[in-house]
Amino acid sequence: MKIKVKPEEFIVEETLHLPTLSSSGKHAIFRLEKKSLTTLDCVSILSRHLRLPERNFHYAGLKDRHALTVQYLSITGNPPPSRSIHQQNFSLIHIGYADEPITSRLLKGNRFKILLRHIPKAHRSKILQSLKEIAQFGVVNYFDEQRFGSARHGKGFFADRLLKNDPEGALKLFLAQPSREDPARIKAFKRFLFHHWGNWHKALPLTPRGSEQKILTFLKNHPTAFTQAVNQIPSHLLSILINAYQSYLWNEMAILILQKFLPDEPFLIWKHPAGSFYFYQTLPDDKLDYLRQAKLPLVDATSLPSDPLFLKVYEEILSREKLTPEAFRLPWLKRACFKSTPRNFLLFPETLQLSPFEPDELYPGRLKAWLHCSLPPASYATLMVKRLQTALLEQNPPTSKA
Repeated sequence: MKIKVKPEEFIVEETLHLPTLSSSGKHAIFRLEKKSLTTLDCVSILSRHLRLPERNFHYAGLKDRHALTVQYLSITGNPPPSRSIHQQNFSLIHIGYADEPITSRLLKGNRFKILLRHIPKAHRSKILQSLKEIAQFGVVNYFDEQRFGSARHGKGFFADRLLKNDPEGALKLFLAQPSREDPARIKAFKRFLFHHWGNWHKALPLTPRGSEQKILTFLKNHPTAFTQAVNQIPSHLLSILINAYQSYLWNEMAILILQKFLPDEPFLIWKHPAGSFYFYQTLPDDKLDYLRQAKLPLVDATSLPSDPLFLKVYEEILSREKLTPEAFRLPWLKRACFKSTPRNFLLFPETLQLSPFEPDELYPGRLKAWLHCSLPPASYATLMVKRLQTALLEQNPPTSKA
């Protein structure tokens, strides 16, 4: 099974409690339709185009690069911009003004439409059975691997290095470790900086405009002030880097909870560069009821799970990572912090449906079908696909497309 063969075959539409729109207001509200760009890519382009700082742009969530996505932005200015913008890979459509910005608190969820391709005919019944299991028993509400940033490429976590009192290592990971998705020019800069780390004067002329240039300019004048240099990273990027490690820790706790809670379960396992996802197929009614109500908080300095089993696992994972809750207090970190939110342990998609199977015109002899579902905020439709694929592993190993 394959997904994202083309960006327009993975469609995401944001659902919001939109603020009341009017003909004037402090915030201009736009509908953003894009493909082959991340939300941050679009914000960077628009910031240059409109000559406004990126802090003037607000949104409810980040959307993937390899997809056709619809979401909403608010932009402030003096006056706020009002014209629509159409470029090759995105359209920004002005829909009105509001007195409040678009933020995550307005987000209701996301609707997904995903084309599953390259399906062997023999797998139809197993896919349909797996969809019934997902609808009835849910799946663990893991953070999917696109959340893990540099760790997806085997480079480790920026925030882990901060917590281990290594701000220089964190900066080197952020600035000088290329990823597979970086454009060629960015990869070349990062490789150069990696091999000339500390020679800020030599690296600065090659630095792309933006946060990287700001950080290296600071380091040129303060060559070893690495904690202060970390605070030159824009707050939204710093929050993403911190959340990546918190998400990884949450997943690791969830796996250990499953192993302790279901010791005899033959799990389906999906391996990825930053770990694994463990999937059950069914749950007894009592355990389903228990886990359906359970919440597991993200790790920070003060938020502890109230459930005794969850607390034991929390302590085991921190011990394994050689961390304590107190380590998550970083008073020198000015632009972001480790914040905890309770996260539902299980995920139940709404309106989970599969269209009839049809011949796949790109892969003769195989089938295709559209998967439709609606998910709450901060949940991942790609996780549904991986759950489907794990049920097929014995017959057909998964591709890296998902």
